[in-house]
Amino acid sequence: PNNKMADESSLTQSRQLKLEGNELFKQGKYADSAAKYSEAINKCSSDGVGKSDLVVYRKNRAACWLKLSLFEKAIEDCMAALEVSPSDSKALYRLAQAYDEKGDNQQALMTMKKLLSVDPKNSEVKQLASKLTTKMRKEMEKMTSTDGLVNEMCTALTDMDATLEKRIKAARNMAILSRESAGAERITKGGGLPVVLGLLDDPSPEIASHAVQTLVGICSGSKARATEIMQHLSMDKVALLVSSQRTNVAISVLELCTTMVLAVTEEAKPPKKAKDSKVPFSLGAKEMSVLMPLTKLLSEKLSDNSVSKETRDAILEYFVKTSPRHDVGSVYLKEGLVGNLLHVAANTSDVSRPFNPLPVSKNARLNVSVILSELYKSLDMWMTEEKKAFEAQCTSFIGALLQEDSLPEQIHGMTALCAVLQGVVDVGNSILSNEAILSKMVALAESDDPQSQVVAAESLALAASDKDRCGIIMAQGLEILQKLYQLKNDHIRVRALVGLCKLGSTGGWNVNAQTLPAGSRLELKRACRLFLLTSDKDISLQKWAVEGLAFLTMDAEVKEDMMQDKEILEQLFSLVKVKDQSFLYGLASIFVNLTNSYDKIERTAEMEEMEKLGKYAGEQIPQEHEFDKDDFLNKRVSQLIKMGTVAILLKMAETDSHKVREQVSRIFLSFVNEVGNRGLVVQNGGSKCLVQLALNSTDTGKFIAAQALAKIGITTDPKLAFPGQRMLEVVRPILMLLKSEKGLQQFEGLMALTNLASLNDDVRKRIIKEKGVAQVESLMFEDHEMIRRAATEAMCNLVVCEEVAERFLQDDVERVKVLTLFSGEDDRQLAKAAAGSLCQLSIDKRICKKIMDVKQAIDIFKEMIATGDQELIHRALFIMGNIIESDQGLAEKILDNDGLVIFNAFAQDEKSSDKIRDCASAALQKAVDYGLIQPNPAK
Repeated sequence: PNNKMADESSLTQSRQLKLEGNELFKQGKYADSAAKYSEAINKCSSDGVGKSDLVVYRKNRAACWLKLSLFEKAIEDCMAALEVSPSDSKALYRLAQAYDEKGDNQQALMTMKKLLSVDPKNSEVKQLASKLTTKMRKEMEKMTSTDGLVNEMCTALTDMDATLEKRIKAARNMAILSRESAGAERITKGGGLPVVLGLLDDPSPEIASHAVQTLVGICSGSKARATEIMQHLSMDKVALLVSSQRTNVAISVLELCTTMVLAVTEEAKPPKKAKDSKVPFSLGAKEMSVLMPLTKLLSEKLSDNSVSKETRDAILEYFVKTSPRHDVGSVYLKEGLVGNLLHVAANTSDVSRPFNPLPVSKNARLNVSVILSELYKSLDMWMTEEKKAFEAQCTSFIGALLQEDSLPEQIHGMTALCAVLQGVVDVGNSILSNEAILSKMVALAESDDPQSQVVAAESLALAASDKDRCGIIMAQGLEILQKLYQLKNDHIRVRALVGLCKLGSTGGWNVNAQTLPAGSRLELKRACRLFLLTSDKDISLQKWAVEGLAFLTMDAEVKEDMMQDKEILEQLFSLVKVKDQSFLYGLASIFVNLTNSYDKIERTAEMEEMEKLGKYAGEQIPQEHEFDKDDFLNKRVSQLIKMGTVAILLKMAETDSHKVREQVSRIFLSFVNEVGNRGLVVQNGGSKCLVQLALNSTDTGKFIAAQALAKIGITTDPKLAFPGQRMLEVVRPILMLLKSEKGLQQFEGLMALTNLASLNDDVRKRIIKEKGVAQVESLMFEDHEMIRRAATEAMCNLVVCEEVAERFLQDDVERVKVLTLFSGEDDRQLAKAAAGSLCQLSIDKRICKKIMDVKQAIDIFKEMIATGDQELIHRALFIMGNIIESDQGLAEKILDNDGLVIFNAFAQDEKSSDKIRDCASAALQKAVDYGLIQPNPAK
């Protein structure tokens, strides 16, 4: 009996949770709704009690997953519901929807056939069936034509009697075809894969390169196809191609390796938002079958002297792109990648080379630092042992070289330490604080050997970047840096200078946290200036001077001094042509500091209260310098724009470095914060550049560039800001903002989207294609009134498109109900936007019926009229007029509820606008046509 009572209690609780979930679903809070349904599911007992309820909860949660585009989860819930109730039409319908959205057409069609046998008269089912049939027919037509193309290309490629030109053309066309998923599938299933693999040995480098690009296309985004390629591609073949003297082929093969690993580890991508509670992904046998052989091979190739420096850079790029994937980093760590990376870094020393040097480029050490950084970040917070192993491997490699008697080997060890400091500064400083290593560094600094002094000065300069350990460096390194700066060798002096610049800039913008006395930073700035202006023939000295300025310009007084120094600014502009990524990053950082476009702590009421308490307690409170306030900042920004900095940013944005591109995005955002600057940025090509930055940068950089685009799109005519094809290209970046966690970015994204949606149907269809309508709809339920209003305004412009209007027809009354209720809100702008949507939608008779199904509808229209706002009055009369036009029965309801009095009053009111009188008169005339009222004899 007790068990039975417990079951009944759980069932009651689960049903209450379901009601709460239903309400949240209606509000568009789909994730919260799913959580309620999950609780309800957990409440259901496992012995059969509440099984029918469980089916309902599963179906409801599947609806949430569909709204959240989590199609696999939706399929799982539908299948679970169907196990209990195999003929449940709603479960089958949602299962078909999930398969359709996922792109699994065969499963969608099979589910649809079963659904039609269960519920053949359901109009929604018929509509989905029609959509699927059309989609399948088009794909079949495309595949049929593709099969012929694949066969034709394979014939041409295997015909050695064919002309080289014909074979190259066929190889090129195959590569193009593979970029489409359908094409890649047909190449694989149509017997094209062995042909393509055979072309890797083709004597023509162009054909071999196209063959690799075809393989890249085939495995892109497909774990199954990537695994199949790996099964047919021997590591001996990959090793031979990577070591090939045909550099373009070697680099293409490494692109293939990268694409394969990214395809099989797609689920291991780190979450875009820090708060995402994503279950950690563990690599399985399929993933490891691709990852392990490539890891071993490419890790070994890093230290292979026969590999060209260009190919080595491509190998490093492979590790840069794959290291962030969860669990991949730990595999790399176990396979000893760290040692091979540091071996490359050690060989990048500017001042010493081994007898048999490893070919390395000037960007190799920076790339090693980036990989070390990504590798360390990929070791999640709970991977304490792995992080210890990372530091131990670095310490072991560096310590072994420093213990050598050979001075070149010691210099290599310090160079490797510099790479660690540049990538993971806290690990680098931990290694440097090791007594044996620190004493070796001091010995090198105090020696008479210039090469030793250079590398010691550089390690100290890089170590000074860590503000938390700056006290230790100040205590032990300041005197060494000052002595090194007094030497005659410029390469030593400039490195020591940068270390002093970093130590002097530890307070950043906070004037209360600066470590050197006032004026010291201006003296350091002048020293950097000297190296920058007098070292034209030695780019490495200028590079270090730029890095020093990148730190010094965090100081407000240095910023103002820089802006008065035309000569130094022009010199910085001239350096933008340099290809060195670390150089460009320093250069970009200077302009980030000058424009205050670095990350700032958002001030809250709580912070202000804590500051008051801190002042009372006599603590030093972070304080902004007067030169960093808006007046001075706006003058600096205006001056930089007038000097042609936009053109400099366009040039800097050409780099492959995502970090540099993020810095460029930051500067652009600072430029467009002031409305008056936006036109100049657009005129000089800024909007075109920002579109590319929003698509290709760090995750943070993408959002920053998208926000800059939104600001331009809000106040500038979109036709001028984004001419031609660009108005379509800008849609995706703008929609990205709607997913932001920052309310301002969401709001500005919606405002810009509203303007874009007003342009034409092509733009609106692009918004639909990018799944923007659902995002807008979701934000219509936000708590923040400005976001809710902006989303409704965007929807008002989107419903003009037939496909968007169709959503309101397919749905039951809920979507229309929301717009109707919003039309009666006190927020006039929100009410106007919602009513504007209804004006457009109510042209359709079916929508009119849905409006009248909302009980409060007529009262809401009366309230709109009672506001006295001419726009709201017109929209209310327009909607009511459309309803009267649509159906005589609905017309009677409106006229019987004061509608006749309202229309008569406005038809005769000379103070009202012509469009209001016309609406009222048209409605009365329709009522006459229905025979509901008699015509006005006077008229």
